[in-house]
Amino acid sequence: MTRKSKKVMNKGNTPLITIALGLTLVLFSVFLFIILTSPKTPSDKNSLYFANKSQNPPPTVSITPTPMPIASGKHFYTIASGTKTGPIFKKITFDPLDPQLESTQTISAQLEGDSPIISVFVTLTSDNNLQTKQPLTLTSGTSTSGTWETDILYQNSYLYIYNFTLVATDETGKTKNISLGIR
Repeated sequence: MTRKSKKVMNKGNTPLITIALGLTLVLFSVFLFIILTSPKTPSDKNSLYFANKSQNPPPTVSITPTPMPIASGKHFYTIASGTKTGPIFKKITFDPLDPQLESTQTISAQLEGDSPIISVFVTLTSDNNLQTKQPLTLTSGTSTSGTWETDILYQNSYLYIYNFTLVATDETGKTKNISLGIR
């Protein structure tokens, strides 16, 4: 055979290869269409979901995030307020910031006001949205510039929720609150 005849033979096989590739592509497309459009719900007993009746669907897994660490020991927060009327929070101290279960945490708040402050409360919100509301008492200074304090006994965890809301009211009825989200 000469070179010319080989080229003619290769050109003659090209339509067969093209037809074979086209037929393969059509069969693959039909197969893919059937797989993608077949129902996969347990309501259809002929679906691929029940192809192996001895297998159960995989169980669902609930993932709980790891709690963020909290600093230990005594911590204070200095508060800047834009308004100068009513009770004004200056500084809030937590001792310790990370109390253990069945232990006590001391919370103190330094407040100032034009009128005497008559009440200060703290509400702790912890896991399970458990809220503990407790009054603070004036421990030093005066009712217009003093430190208010309370002790909270921890009987609930605070792995995921750990928030404080402090509310102060003066004798004219003006109220200020501040919320601190530790977690």
